[in-house]
Amino acid sequence: MSGRVAAILVAILAVLMGITAMVGQRSPDVSRTQLGRLVTLPPSRIGAIEVRTDEGCSVRVAEKPGWSGRLVSWGGGDRPAGSWPVLESTWLAGARLLSSANVQAGPESQLDGGSHVTVLDDAGKVVSDFDLGRRPLGGRVPVRLNPSQTWGTVGKEIADVLKPEALLAWRDLHVLPGMDATVRRIVLTRDGSTLELRRVGRSWSVISPVTETADPEAVQRLIDALVAWQGTQHNDTAPNETCLTLRIELGSDQHNGRTVYTVQTNDNARCRVEITSERQDESDHIASTNLDVDSVPFPDFDTTAFLLRTVLRLPASEISGVMVRVPTNGLDITAHRTPEGWSDGSRDLVEQWLTLLLKTQASDIFIGNPPAEEAGELMLLGFGGLDIGTYMILLDDDRLWIGRGKVWRAYDMTDEQSASLGL
Repeated sequence: MSGRVAAILVAILAVLMGITAMVGQRSPDVSRTQLGRLVTLPPSRIGAIEVRTDEGCSVRVAEKPGWSGRLVSWGGGDRPAGSWPVLESTWLAGARLLSSANVQAGPESQLDGGSHVTVLDDAGKVVSDFDLGRRPLGGRVPVRLNPSQTWGTVGKEIADVLKPEALLAWRDLHVLPGMDATVRRIVLTRDGSTLELRRVGRSWSVISPVTETADPEAVQRLIDALVAWQGTQHNDTAPNETCLTLRIELGSDQHNGRTVYTVQTNDNARCRVEITSERQDESDHIASTNLDVDSVPFPDFDTTAFLLRTVLRLPASEISGVMVRVPTNGLDITAHRTPEGWSDGSRDLVEQWLTLLLKTQASDIFIGNPPAEEAGELMLLGFGGLDIGTYMILLDDDRLWIGRGKVWRAYDMTDEQSASLGL
């Protein structure tokens, strides 16, 4: 072979090797071939996620009729069954991550100890069904797509989100999730004693153990505390003993249905919480869980803390008649409102009594039998002869008591204040 021919052959071989190298560089790596999206839906169309393990544990995140939002439901394995609302922001973050996940081609792998995942759309149709492995390799986790039995891999962050324990972490830590301004009834029961608060229109009343107008600010403080009440963690074990039960009702009436929260707790601050939907005589279970809490927002259980601190809560202009009689002090007022003012020349005394009844905060409130000797009575009338109320007057040293039934409000009086009332 001549040198010229050899040179030509070397040149041709070099060109072929270069072409081969270029082709090799451009050939796709099979292990990095994109198979497509793991879930071919936008986040807003994902309706439910269900994960089942080989050990029999299952966790499902889905909507439930009667509840405005999604619940995490769990059961199987060693964990008692239960369900609890999911924070909407947590659900949206998880749905976005799932919707953006890509599957890369991968070899057949062992799936022992892995999980089976089903994703449904918002109409309840299965849109993705796959099996996930447990052991990551190079930041990827093996996945087998069903029903095609296609093998691939997904990012470890996707596999971590789709573990049962991860989905359980989506549970809301609020003790009363979904509680809002439509609350209409609150009942606290402890050691046989009951405090019941009920809303009628825009006003709150104490229904038990006495029937009285409630202090709206005190009730609102309780509601705010209940809305903000959070646990520290969910627990598989219910309280051993229940020392306090809380029942809260939301909704307008029985015909349209109402949401009911029932909380049972003990002195160790562990709560058993159940949420039901009630309509007339029917009750539908929505969710239940056990929560550990640092404290409860109603530690004192003091009925008087929720009573109105004044005798009445209404404008003085709605009172058209005042009668006050205290025989031992010679006080006898019977006055009616006229266009010119109060009749019988008792304007100053009447105004002092109305200020006491409508604007002065009681020094103390007592529930029980009269705490002092009866000294007299007072009666208030509205326009048209409406009976606003009749109250007993008690005198005890430097205290004036006004009340009826079992509720008594005390006013600490100086000599000057007593004189201004004609006492």
